[in-house]
Amino acid sequence: MWLYFVQGVALALPSIIAPSPLKIFLISRSLAYGWRATLPATLAPLVIDGPILMASLLVLNQIPPWYLNVLRLLGGIVIFIIAWRISRLLRATGPTLKISEQVGQQSFRQALGISIFNPNPYLLWSLVAGPIVLEAWRQVSPMAGLSFVVGFYVIFVLGLAALVLVFGTVGRISTQANKVLNGVAILALVILGVYQIAVGVGGIIGEW
Repeated sequence: MWLYFVQGVALALPSIIAPSPLKIFLISRSLAYGWRATLPATLAPLVIDGPILMASLLVLNQIPPWYLNVLRLLGGIVIFIIAWRISRLLRATGPTLKISEQVGQQSFRQALGISIFNPNPYLLWSLVAGPIVLEAWRQVSPMAGLSFVVGFYVIFVLGLAALVLVFGTVGRISTQANKVLNGVAILALVILGVYQIAVGVGGIIGEW
């Protein structure tokens, strides 16, 4: 069982390092609002990935290409809208925004939106992690499969939290550094949004 737990941990580590719409959103949000208001958003994968995991195990490798292309298109639109809203708020109020309970809830809801339309979890659980869970479940025990999932999400969520803490702290050290980092994060969101839309539209057109 511990072998599968370690495999889950090992798979989570590169997932933390690799760029993704969710990570860039968390970084930009922590720069704007601080780590306290952004930290709840790191739990979004626990809410969204559960159904994705179950669906992937049920229809493993049966997800049609057009479905992922539509997700990319919708995800790109969501990312673009969020980047626009963040930039508008920064222009209106400056790089340090008022922190409130509503801000934390909004961060969590927006993170959920990005996670839903992000094709990465679908690809991860249908092509890579899903087969490992099935193997552990069938050949060892259900607990072995569960240990893989636990190992992955413990490290993944802690990694996201570490990103939020680091950038949320750095953003408060210098106003100028905060502005620069915010600009880079928003630009990265825009680029990712445009890329997701372009790939999604290209894939849909290719299917026709």
